[in-house]
Amino acid sequence: MSRKVFLDCGTNRGQGLRQLVGRLGIDSSWLVEAFEPNANGCNTAKHLEDMPYVKLHNKAVYDRTGVVEFSIMTEDDQGSSIRKYMDSGICIDENHPSYRNHDCVIEVECVDISDILKQYDDSDFIAVKLDVEGSEFAIIRKILKDGTIKKINELFVEWHTPYLSSETPQTEAELKSNIQNLGVKLHDWH
Repeated sequence: MSRKVFLDCGTNRGQGLRQLVGRLGIDSSWLVEAFEPNANGCNTAKHLEDMPYVKLHNKAVYDRTGVVEFSIMTEDDQGSSIRKYMDSGICIDENHPSYRNHDCVIEVECVDISDILKQYDDSDFIAVKLDVEGSEFAIIRKILKDGTIKKINELFVEWHTPYLSSETPQTEAELKSNIQNLGVKLHDWH
């Protein structure tokens, strides 16, 4: 029997999850996994108390399993991130609002997105939200390369292209095209 699965990668305080609950019809019949490496700092569990069916993981979703440096941002409008993704682009311009000084860096566990997807059957309906502050490029390249992207039916991605000197609007467009060519319904998030 097929299941409905929602993977919220970079859930923060559950804001995106709440937006997609109505849009996708997410309820207690779904398997919902939320990933937030700064879950204690964001008080994620407290913000999701009214959604007891959400399984919260205090880990970053990434292209591999292990440990990474994670830069905690205290500003409400700036997302915390795997440090290396915010060490370039507009993030190193001290005069830009997105400047990152990395005043709080911690080590966090990360889990391979492909390993997460492999837990589910090909017949399951899987929706994924990636709001991972620059890590989306590595994650998407990984699932394209190993084919696990084919397990995803709908993908919501917040692209952080201007933050990364290694990425361009062209590399973003190429990834989008590759995703859509595989029949995955792709949505730009925010």
